[in-house]
Amino acid sequence: MSRFNETLPQTRPAVALLGDYTRFSGLSRYLVYRWFTDPAQRDLYPVEDHALRDRVFTVDLRTAYTADTTGRAEEIVAALLEGSPEFAELWRSHEVDVTHHQDLKRYRHRELGELELYCQRLVDPDQAQELLVFSALPGSPSYEKLQLLAAVDA
Repeated sequence: MSRFNETLPQTRPAVALLGDYTRFSGLSRYLVYRWFTDPAQRDLYPVEDHALRDRVFTVDLRTAYTADTTGRAEEIVAALLEGSPEFAELWRSHEVDVTHHQDLKRYRHRELGELELYCQRLVDPDQAQELLVFSALPGSPSYEKLQLLAAVDA
C-alpha cells in the first residue's frame, strides 16, 4: 500500500478476502476515502469495530499529511473534510497514534463468515510503502478459512 492507503499490487488471496482494491480510480483508490464516503466499504468489518477503524484510517492519513501537506494528501483531506462530517470531527481531534496494525483484526467475508487475523506491516520508508501480511493462529477456524481463501485461484 502507498502511504495514502492506496492498494498497489494485490495477491489473489487478498482479493478473495478483501475484494479487488486495485479496480478503483480517482479518490476512490484510497481506502481512507472509501471508508468515509462509501458505506459498502464498512461491510468488511464487524460494526463494533467501526469506531476503531475510523480512528486508524484518520491517524494513518494524518501521518501521510504531516509528511507532505501539499499534493495527494492535501487533496484527500480536503475532499473528506468537505464530504464527511464524521471524518471532519475525527480530524479536528488531532489524534496522532492508534496502536492497531499488529492487533487481532476481525474481517467479515461474505461466504466464510468472520475471520480473526493478525496483520503485520513490512515498511519500506524510502518508498513510503508497506506490505501487509495476514496470518491466523494455526489450527483455528480463521486459519482454515485463510487456507481456503489461498486455494481459491491456486
